Amino acid sequence: MTKQELITMIKQTPGLTLRKNKAGEYTSIKAEVRIKEPKFSDSKTYPVSMKGYSDASAWKINTTERVKSGKPIIKVSKGWTFKEAIDATDKDPDVGWSNSTSNWNEIGYQKALTSVVFFGENKLLEDVDLQGIKDYKNFLKSLDKGRDGVGLKESTINKYLDALGKMMKLSFDLGKYSPDPAKRPPKIVKLDHDTSESNHRGFLFDLEQGINEEQDFYNVCKAQGSKFLELGKLVRIGVLTGMRLQEILDLECYQVNLSRRNITLIGKKTKTKMRRSIAFNEECKQLLKYFMGNRIGKQLVVVSKHPAFLERDKKAKRTDGKHIWNASKIDRYFARAKKAAGITDRELTFHSSRNTYILRGLESGIKPHIMQNIVGHRNIETTMSYVTTQVRLVSDDNLKSYEHDANTANAGI
Repeated sequence: MTKQELITMIKQTPGLTLRKNKAGEYTSIKAEVRIKEPKFSDSKTYPVSMKGYSDASAWKINTTERVKSGKPIIKVSKGWTFKEAIDATDKDPDVGWSNSTSNWNEIGYQKALTSVVFFGENKLLEDVDLQGIKDYKNFLKSLDKGRDGVGLKESTINKYLDALGKMMKLSFDLGKYSPDPAKRPPKIVKLDHDTSESNHRGFLFDLEQGINEEQDFYNVCKAQGSKFLELGKLVRIGVLTGMRLQEILDLECYQVNLSRRNITLIGKKTKTKMRRSIAFNEECKQLLKYFMGNRIGKQLVVVSKHPAFLERDKKAKRTDGKHIWNASKIDRYFARAKKAAGITDRELTFHSSRNTYILRGLESGIKPHIMQNIVGHRNIETTMSYVTTQVRLVSDDNLKSYEHDANTANAGI
C-alpha cells in the first residue's frame, strides 16, 4: 500500500484524523473517542504508518467497548509486574485462589507462582509476547514434577496455563495490563488432551490373579511408617466414604457425628455446592477418631500426629505445629508409595479412592441415582459414565450374547 492510499484510508475511518506540521506534511494519526452517555472523552496519537493505523483503530474500538460495558479506563504509567499481578489475583474477591473452596486454594497460587519464577517477578505482563508463552509451555513440558517423576500430564500443564491466563485477564479487565488500553494479552493456546471420557481408575482387585492394589498400597504405607501410615489412613477414608480429597481435608469436627456414624458436608465446602450426608462404618469411625483426637467444634478433623518440618507449618495455629496435609503433599507422598508398591499407572491417584468407592457401590447394587446423591455428582450423567465405561458393571448384559441360539447350537472347536 502506498502512503497516499494509507492517508486516504485514514481519512475515511470514523474517529481518526491526520495532523500536519507547518510544512503541510502528515506527521501523526489522532484517534479520538467521544461518548455522550456515559460521558467520556479521550484521544491518543500514533505514527503515520500501517502499524500506527492498526493500533489507532484497535485503541478506538477497544476503548469504546470498555466504556460502554462499564469496564474501567485507568491511565497508568506502566502495567502490572508479575509480582503485582499474582498478589492482586490471589486477593481478588471474585477469582482469587485464596477464596476458592476447592484444592485450588492450596495449589492454584503455586501454579501461578511457577510463571512468576519463570518470567521474573519484576517483568511486566505486557512484555510477554506469544513467543514467551510458547517458551513457558515448553518449559512446563520439560518439568519432571509429575506424580511419577516422568513429567506433567497435558491436563496438568493446562492448569498452569489457566493460572497464568487468570492473572493476565484480571489485569486487563482492571485496566492494569498496559498503559495502552488497546493492547491485549497474547492468546494462550492450551494443549490437546482426551476429555471425551474418564477411565475412572480405581484400585484393581482380582483374587484369581492375586491382584489387590489397595492392600499392596497399604502394605507399603505400613512398612514406611510415620507420615506414610497416615497417608494410608486418609486413602482408606476416601475408599470408605467416597469423599473428594479437599472435602476430607476441609472437614471440621462438628460435621462428624461419631455416635450416629454420620458426616454432614456443608454445601459451601463441596465442589458442587451441594449439602450431603455420608454414613460410615466402624472401621472408618476409628480412622476418623485417630485424626480427631480430643478436638471438637470447628477444629479440623485431619491433623497429623507428626511434628511439622516446614517453618510456615510450625506457625499454623489450626494444627498446633503439626505436619500439615494438603493436596500437594498428599500427591507427592501418594506417588512415592505407589512407586514402592510397583504400580506404574499414572492414572492411579488419591482420587482413585473415591472412584473405588463409587465402583464398588455400583457393583454391590446401589442404584446410580442413589449413588449420585451419596457422592455429590451434579448430574446423573457423571454417575452413569462410571457404569458405561466399566465392563464389569454391564457384564450381565454382555453375557446375554452367549445365550443366542447360534452359540448354544455350536460347541466351538
